[in-house]
Amino acid sequence: MNEELKFKRHVKFEGRNGYFSSIGLKITKFDKDNILNIYPITSKNNVARCLIEIPVEEIDDLIEILKKFK
Repeated sequence: MNEELKFKRHVKFEGRNGYFSSIGLKITKFDKDNILNIYPITSKNNVARCLIEIPVEEIDDLIEILKKFK
């Protein structure tokens, strides 16, 4: 499964080679894995070499924490 979230404005992310502009996130999960992968999408519309892995069983807790920032 692959999904993309495009932001309404540019933000930054930090990768191994410095700070870069981001226009969104690519979110992937392979059927056999219980891990959600989140990658930034660069301002050039490329998936960056930066990865956050989130265990699927923690997604509900993550959503609750993110709601607090709204």
